[in-house]
Amino acid sequence: MLSNVDLQVNPGELVVLLGPNGAGKTTLLGTACGRIAPDSGRVALTGRNPRRDSAVRAALGYVPQDLALYPYLSVAENLEIFARLMNVAKSQCAERISTALAWSGLEERAEHRVDTLSGGMRRRLNIVASLLHNPAVLMLDEPTVGVDVNARERIHELLRQLRSAG
Repeated sequence: MLSNVDLQVNPGELVVLLGPNGAGKTTLLGTACGRIAPDSGRVALTGRNPRRDSAVRAALGYVPQDLALYPYLSVAENLEIFARLMNVAKSQCAERISTALAWSGLEERAEHRVDTLSGGMRRRLNIVASLLHNPAVLMLDEPTVGVDVNARERIHELLRQLRSAG
């Protein structure tokens, strides 16, 4: 149960929510993304309601706690599908996918099926898939759950780079 949450995040700011299981962190993210209606109060991103305004939702990147990838497709095929789902212009897809592969360190795995990747590689792929449309806001729900120390550090480095880029 969430109660009296008041949160303002500025561009380039990184906010981490900490709390025990069941504290409402995932519920808060779902509400902020417009997926869950609040029982009371309001949610505003850039001054608008994400639940009612599709343009606000389109400007969001969301990485769920559970991986949201197609396991029997290749890394590149997953990125292409997500780019198209996020309305990336067809003329920009190849460049965005190439950038995502380089940024995540998955260039050599582009043609590999997702179900053959390590947990850390899947997490990185999930993150870059959420960035293909250059969202104004990125929300991640436990982005390092289930990955080893090296993979966790790589993910943290990716997030630091995002923060530096604003």
